[in-house]
Amino acid sequence: MESIRLSNDLRAIPELRVRLRKLRWFVSAFKVHTSLVEQEIQQQFIIDEDRLNHVFFSWVGTVDTNREGADIDLKDFIIYAAGLALASLIRHSPARVHTDSTTPIKYQPIANPKTIHEVWPEGYLYANFCYSVIAALEEQEFGRVISHLHDDAKTTIFWGSFWENSTERSQLALPFLDKMLGKQPNWDLPMVMLERPAMQAALKARH
Repeated sequence: MESIRLSNDLRAIPELRVRLRKLRWFVSAFKVHTSLVEQEIQQQFIIDEDRLNHVFFSWVGTVDTNREGADIDLKDFIIYAAGLALASLIRHSPARVHTDSTTPIKYQPIANPKTIHEVWPEGYLYANFCYSVIAALEEQEFGRVISHLHDDAKTTIFWGSFWENSTERSQLALPFLDKMLGKQPNWDLPMVMLERPAMQAALKARH
């Protein structure tokens, strides 16, 4: 997953945080990234644009509601916002692996996968996109990539758990993304921005 990034393309876009909150930019970025992942894993995805639009509007509404987090701890807010996008992608499921069948097939993980993307190709695409956006934003805002993948995120066991839990409860995508980045997750109230451990620490540091 480290090898796929949009950061070089996105970093040059002025006010990236603002641009990604516009439907056209969000959809374009996701499609470009899908092409990169397809080349990496040698699989093709079919993108449902209506579902992708739903992903965007669901995500941006929640981000706007919690935008005060950017003033509390911008580093953590970037990860939180990416986690919201990941949850929305999983919930609305705009991508599916291309098959010869014209009927959508409910995905089931293959037995004994050798690579993490074999566990859940669509989830790999979604998480990869969100991580690449985190990297791009960090480079633009702070001059370097701060968040890196934890070793746990490189195992098929982790990805099997990620698939099983987040497809049942999409909000669990947020703590799973935190785990991917070696951050302390909040499993109990993952959608509540102010309950994030990093946000709590930032608020305490103000007093």
